[in-house]
Amino acid sequence: MNFDTDTMIVMMVLSSLLQAGILLSLIATAHEYKGMSNYVLGTLFSALSFGWVIVIKFAPPPALSMKLLGNLILAASMIFSVAGIGQFVGRKIDNFLWIFSGTLFSISQIYYLYVDDNYFWRNIALILIGILAYGVSIRYMIGANIRNFLMTGRCLTAVLFLGICIFLMRGFFLVNSQTQSALDATLANIFTFFGIFIVDFLRNGFFVLMVSQRMYSELHKMSETDFLTQIFNRGAIAVKVEDILAQKKFEILTLILLDVDRFKKINDTHGHDIGDLVLQQVTRSLQSQLNPPDLIGRWGGEEFLIVLPDCPPSKARDRADSLRLQVANNPVFFGADTGGIVNCTISLGVVTDTAGNHAIDELLKRADEALYKAKTGGRNRAEFVVLSPTPIEK
Repeated sequence: MNFDTDTMIVMMVLSSLLQAGILLSLIATAHEYKGMSNYVLGTLFSALSFGWVIVIKFAPPPALSMKLLGNLILAASMIFSVAGIGQFVGRKIDNFLWIFSGTLFSISQIYYLYVDDNYFWRNIALILIGILAYGVSIRYMIGANIRNFLMTGRCLTAVLFLGICIFLMRGFFLVNSQTQSALDATLANIFTFFGIFIVDFLRNGFFVLMVSQRMYSELHKMSETDFLTQIFNRGAIAVKVEDILAQKKFEILTLILLDVDRFKKINDTHGHDIGDLVLQQVTRSLQSQLNPPDLIGRWGGEEFLIVLPDCPPSKARDRADSLRLQVANNPVFFGADTGGIVNCTISLGVVTDTAGNHAIDELLKRADEALYKAKTGGRNRAEFVVLSPTPIEK
């Protein structure tokens, strides 16, 4: 059988180094994610372990200590990789499991090198720790909350399962094989090298995709989120309303445009820090009265926009009153030493589209008019507008 194991191993080393280089460059922009360093270290160890096979080939005998070091590096690469995956997806790493497994593996390698020089059992120990590492990785992936990169996570899980299958097949081939070295051109080595080459490439590729998708998801969320109140900003909530209207998800839609009464006076009296605290407290009070699929966003300054799908006029009055009373009944406390307190209220402009065929600009205009009327009418109150169906142009 013509098979150049030296060339294949060199290809695996170069591939691992290139993939590690890509991951290292990714760390520069994703260094805040846990697990990145461990995963890259595992990839580097993987490249070193296969390169070590070439080193051993040209080392003068006896090379038992070098074989031991090579196998320990290979085991370490798998352990660091699984730890990196687990940390990245937010799972707790069982350090005792890996210390115990690593110790047991080291003892087995020492025994089957120095006491009973047995290539087969040394490989079985490698296979077992590989299966353990990939199996734990699969458990991490299945039990993780990875909604932002669910499909990529499933693909990575499938690749890890493929890796377990390759480990099992290597054990099967070794049973009736004359393989005594990783450089032997046997079916066990041919299958393993090609299999690990493909699995490592896919595993690293999907891990990079997971990192990229997580970064995109978090950046997208940041672009939609108001930095102070951590709810939708103006642009994001406007897009949400436009999508609801365009897709006609709900027959009836109620919008509430509200703002904090006399907010400028609060800022002038207590300072902008307390003003920010008031906005955060008002946000929490408003959120406590909302349920899916209700939406809330900061429209600007002290103004908020609340979206209540499937909320008819009769129900809109109750919802607006509950929002108003919740804010009024929850004063803002500040300064533990001074016992400071700010009582704040809100005024609301409520518009209900009973047909769901008005444009967002029209709805916001009518809500703004109602809000102005509520404020000029004494504040701490709500004004309501009901829009009947408009003629549809033919």
